Amino acid sequence: MEEVWLFGSLARGRATPGSDADLIVVLSEATEPFLERSARFSRYFRGAGIGCEVLVYTREELATLERESRRFARTLRAERVVLARRAERASEPEPRGKPCRAKARRRRREEKRERRRKGRQADRAAERGENSGLPGAGRSVYRRRANMNEANEKLVRDFCAAWQRRDIDELLGFFTEDAVYHNMPMEPVRGRAAIRQVFEFFVPPAREIEFEILGIASSGDRVFTERVDRFWMGEKKVELPVAGVFEIRQGKIAAWRDYFDMQTWTRQTA
Repeated sequence: MEEVWLFGSLARGRATPGSDADLIVVLSEATEPFLERSARFSRYFRGAGIGCEVLVYTREELATLERESRRFARTLRAERVVLARRAERASEPEPRGKPCRAKARRRRREEKRERRRKGRQADRAAERGENSGLPGAGRSVYRRRANMNEANEKLVRDFCAAWQRRDIDELLGFFTEDAVYHNMPMEPVRGRAAIRQVFEFFVPPAREIEFEILGIASSGDRVFTERVDRFWMGEKKVELPVAGVFEIRQGKIAAWRDYFDMQTWTRQTA
């Protein structure tokens, strides 16, 4: 592990009660698939005292993300706070003399800035009453999060079930006005009107649609699904394994991101 980054609402100082910590763990290399390694690292943060959504990338994957998802990369560059960094190996000698002292001074300044930044974050959390230590406060926060997770998961289940009815107006009713829909192999679209255009591309040609949820989980305002989406188009039946992420705001879907293999779709629809 090379570094751990914080981004999102906590890094911006705009977190609200119930907000999670969005974390990125940077590895030099990895052999596990992305979802498996992210799930494994998530277990390491369970005692953090706050819900954590953990994404684990290698340096090479981050470079690919920089090229293919520039908007997300810009957000990371602007927001990220480095929470931890692997220390230099003791076997690597430092140069002697003035360059060595200058490097040590720079490192101390960086460590001092990092401590101040973490202190400010802790102060903001204390002002919002998080981790206050008051009797029953932890249980109350837990109940609120559990209720929110249950409501968000129900919304996503209802949304997936609605696809069987193939009613575009009904489907759009699940979204906020400024919602973002992103099929990861393609460019994202923003707003209900743009989402309608995408839906009209593949909903009317399908005589039957089914979204089967294989697994569902939630953390804060995010709901994660593992699905198999099925489309019957003429004589063809298309089955598409999908990993989906939904961001919920005030009972509506504010963002929907689906991760799938485009070749699986094109091979079955050709």
